Formats: sequence, C-alpha cells, structure tokens
Amino acid sequence: MAGLSAATKVNIDKAPAPDASTVDIFHLLAVLPEQLLANPELDFATAVREGLLVQGEEPEQLEGLLQTLAELYPQVMAAAIAHSGPFYDGEQAMQRSVAARAAFENRPIDRLQRAVLRDTLNAAIDEFRRSSRTTQVDSPAYAATIREAVDKTVAASVRSIEGLLASGRSRQLSEGVYELEGRTIDGIDYAVRAWDDGKRRLHLGIPLEGNDDDGYALPTLRVESEAQPPFLHRDQLDALAFRFTTDGWQNTQEVVAKVTIDESGRPVAEFDIPVLGGEAGMLEGLFHCTSRGDFWWHDGTSNFRGYTYAVPDRHELAGLAESLRPTGSVLDWQ
Repeated sequence: MAGLSAATKVNIDKAPAPDASTVDIFHLLAVLPEQLLANPELDFATAVREGLLVQGEEPEQLEGLLQTLAELYPQVMAAAIAHSGPFYDGEQAMQRSVAARAAFENRPIDRLQRAVLRDTLNAAIDEFRRSSRTTQVDSPAYAATIREAVDKTVAASVRSIEGLLASGRSRQLSEGVYELEGRTIDGIDYAVRAWDDGKRRLHLGIPLEGNDDDGYALPTLRVESEAQPPFLHRDQLDALAFRFTTDGWQNTQEVVAKVTIDESGRPVAEFDIPVLGGEAGMLEGLFHCTSRGDFWWHDGTSNFRGYTYAVPDRHELAGLAESLRPTGSVLDWQ
C-alpha cells in the first residue's frame, strides 16, 4: 500500500507534497489500533478504507491489499492480546499502550521535510550572523541559535519509543522515584518522572532568581517581544499556568506553577502533568497569567515545543531502574 503513488510533479524545495501519495498508510497505522481495540465489532474493511484517506483514482490493486489487511490485522492484534500477559500490567494497559504508541510513532515528521528544515536552518543562520557580531566566540551563546535549531529539530523528530526511553538525563530522585528523559529546551527543563507505585508525571522546571519580596527573574527563558528575561512578582508566579497539548491541539489541558527549592538550593517554578504508563507524545504549550494583567508567553513567534517523550510502564521502569546508580547519580545517554 505504501508504494501506491500518483503520477504527479512536485518540488520539495518549495513545500511538502502530500498529494504525491494515493493512500496515507501512516495515518491508517496511527488510528487503526485505537479503533479496533475500542470496538471489537468494528467493520474493519470500512475502517481501513477510511483510514487510508484515499485520494484520486483508486489503483486496481488497492482492493485486494485492503481485503488482505482487513483479514490479517485483527488476527495479529488478537494474538498480541493473548500473549501480552508477561509484558504489560494487564489487558487494558496493553491496549492503551499500543494505541497511544501507534498514534505517536506514525505521526508525520514534519520538521525534517526539506522545505520546513531549510526555513528553520536559514532563520537560525540569519540570527547567528546578527548576534555573533556582539557575542564573544568563547561564550555559550555564540552559536546557540544554530545549536538550538538543530537540537529541537532532532528531538521533535524522534519516533522510537525505545530511543526515547534511553535518551536524555536519568537519575533516581529517592527510593522508588525516578526522573527520566531529562532535556533542556528553550530554557525549560523537561523530564518524565516515574514512581514504583505506578504514578507518572511530565515535569517542567524553570530556574528562578530572586525572592518573594523583590520578585523573580526567569533567566533562562526568552519570550515573544521581550529582549530581556521575563520578571514576575510572587503572586504572578502563583497564578502562572501552562496550557498544553500532547496530540496536536486536538485536546488541551492546563496546569499551574508551584514554586519549590531544588536540591542545589535554588528556587524553581515547577509544572507537573499527570500521564499514564505506556503513553507517548509531543508536548507543546504556552504560558498564561492573569495576575496584574492578562498575558500570554510564546517562544518567539511559536509555542514552546520540541519535547517528545515516552512514559514507561511498570516493566520498562524496572529495566531502567536497574541501570541507574544510587540516589543522586545522573546518566546522560545523549
């Protein structure tokens, strides 16, 4: 099916060319597990045809391929469920994990499309040419724009669950509590936190400088239309919210900041997002505050994004925990 394509001329230097394909096999593989697992009585042949998003004239061979897939796919899923016992925390956990990870692993890798990547790198190069005139060569900020453009593109393009689970900084926070997949993107420290008892959280941390009386600067953050790092009073920090999505804005949620002191004694604004073991996705969001006004923070002209994650289930966490050193140690596999 993936080889079925339309006779068309495209110029990938100008824009993506979705019309070059007759069927969208990746969309089908992304939505099929959830549909089948949610409805065992599903009219599978119809679901396959709808999931393929057929465009243009149907090739003659499509009908045969469609019927073959409609016959074999439910058998494969039934066999997987029957043998899933040793590998998942139950049938429901298996179904949730398969559906979530299929949707994630088959998402388009749009940032690596030639036209998109060209525009991203050209913008980073232009910014480097501008800022490098006044930045010391030995300064970490000297090539930061190019480095961040490459790092964010690569991070947002990962679709391997195993690769994500083994990526970034990992450490044991305390007995039975682990921080995994730690990465810093646009001044925000991201990580997946996992507990032996099954609790899972996406964790965001933003370093602070200041105190309750004088207010706090957020020195690592750069927001739209502001040349300097943002500054907030304590009551504004307490009202600061992160509105986010993990599925491309099909659904949105919001969490509120909590000011804490980290292990090095510095104040940090933290955000914790509840998630379930087996989930995977790409986090994207923006900050909103209604104290002393009503304002939104974007990362330049776009939302804060680029953090892809996989949430370990119980079995995966057990394997990862074995590889960690005693409390406080950090492993960096990037």
